[in-house]
Amino acid sequence: MKNTPFTHKHLALGAKMAEFAGYNMPISYTGINDEHATVRNNAGIFDVSHMGEFILKGEHALELIQRICSNDAAKLVHGQAQYSCFPNKEGGIVDDLIVYCLEQNKSYMLVVNAGNMEKDWNWVNAHNTNNVEIHNISEKTCLLAIQGPNACKLLQPLVDVDILNLKYYTFVRGTFAGVDNVIISATGYTGATGVTGATGVDGASGATGFQGASGATGIAGATGTGLTAGTDALTTTVANQTIDSYDATVYRTAKYIIQATNGADVHSTEVLVTHNGTDASVTEYATMYSTSSLMTVSADYNSGTVYVKVTPVNTNTTIDFLREAVLA
Repeated sequence: MKNTPFTHKHLALGAKMAEFAGYNMPISYTGINDEHATVRNNAGIFDVSHMGEFILKGEHALELIQRICSNDAAKLVHGQAQYSCFPNKEGGIVDDLIVYCLEQNKSYMLVVNAGNMEKDWNWVNAHNTNNVEIHNISEKTCLLAIQGPNACKLLQPLVDVDILNLKYYTFVRGTFAGVDNVIISATGYTGATGVTGATGVDGASGATGFQGASGATGIAGATGTGLTAGTDALTTTVANQTIDSYDATVYRTAKYIIQATNGADVHSTEVLVTHNGTDASVTEYATMYSTSSLMTVSADYNSGTVYVKVTPVNTNTTIDFLREAVLA
């Protein structure tokens, strides 16, 4: 099991640790509810150093991204980022990702999900037919996400660039907490304002001053904040409870994060829902956190609408969900 550059800090702060995507990660500190409230009302720090980062360079770098990604990366200029996905040959999705334009038409960084890192790396390389220079810098890079309504205000004294006016899905380079050459981006899925900082692992553990700026938060708390941001929460004891639907005449695929909670047990998963015009299907491609299996997810196609359903294993189970994206 791998460690991040901040593992010793998590242990010193008394985090509850567990294996996640091959890493020894903090699940929670004071508790999911407390950490959720911290991010909603103030700011929280998430160690997301388990994520994958690929660098693509060269005159054909953009062409490769255009072939393997669903969004139009040609729109990006230096300092902009873009949410996208890798479509597969069957019209489904290999994974979702964020594309960062480091130098227009020449250099890009792809940030991919930790649980799919190897699969994504193989997918990119399998389509690299024009000798694009590709580097997997995941083991050399760490990420911190600082999210919440006060995140940028608390962090501004620790950086040498303006982040208070950083537009959504843009980024700058600067010094953060004494560490040079940090990519600071206005990205994240908690539904709150905030930034994500990416830097090399060599300097990360020497960062100073940021620990007291906001509350340490585990990945379970990160999932919870994303789930409730502009979405619905429901408590269900009914089999095949419909939690959401979307127009199948406009969209083919939707991505969801779904979390079931029953007492101290938590089950969080990422799923892709897709249809072929007559039937709908669900692919679970990442179990984000699970103390036990608390639910199953299914989907139905009916008269041009896809209905997403959850069946809880036990009664009195709370189901929270976030529809992250819909794709034509």
